[in-house]
Amino acid sequence: MLRVVALRKAAVAGGAGAFLWEAAARGGGVAGIDTFDIVRSLGTLAIPDGPDAAWWAVGVAAHALVGICWALFYAYF
Repeated sequence: MLRVVALRKAAVAGGAGAFLWEAAARGGGVAGIDTFDIVRSLGTLAIPDGPDAAWWAVGVAAHALVGICWALFYAYF
């Protein structure tokens, strides 16, 4: 069975979800809630000793890419 998936819509939804999750995690951290920082984990995996802006950009990009992949997978199945 072939499925027609709106790839652009699924990709935008996955990227937006990743960015909203990052905003919620940052807000929780500011509010004093202990949260897991996936962006720091992904960013420092790629750039362990880099400046904060570098690992943050790489971490957000990786997190958005994973979000896009999950949204495409979910849209297909």
